[in-house]
Amino acid sequence: EMDLVQIDTHLTRPVNILIVDDSKTVHLMLENTISHVMKNVVILDAFDGKEAVDMVELSNIDIILLDWNMPEMTGIEALKVIRANPENKHIKIAMVTTEAQKDDVRKAISIGLNGYIVKPFDRAKVIAFLKQSIARIQ
Repeated sequence: EMDLVQIDTHLTRPVNILIVDDSKTVHLMLENTISHVMKNVVILDAFDGKEAVDMVELSNIDIILLDWNMPEMTGIEALKVIRANPENKHIKIAMVTTEAQKDDVRKAISIGLNGYIVKPFDRAKVIAFLKQSIARIQ
């Protein structure tokens, strides 16, 4: 088990992270990783893109880990809707994807994607994205 370094947040409030995936297993894995490295955090769960879009409207989300393949509304469709609202431009969004979709994900960067995490997860990559994103929260 690698030594997981705590991520220090410079905020007085918790960081709000939304996990969007239709797989409960993925939610648990990501939550496990996040809670190991962050204390001052609120983790929210959505199970499809439509639910994610609704939650972004209702909550003050800082970071979204967004699955590519989901029923109802895909990750890329959700990304487009979220980015269409200028009030969401501060949200850091990483697409969670399989190796095969890497090229598609690169295209998504032009729509406002901040990064991508390839499944199966490398914990260090998830943590690196969180660190980078938290450093940029105003």
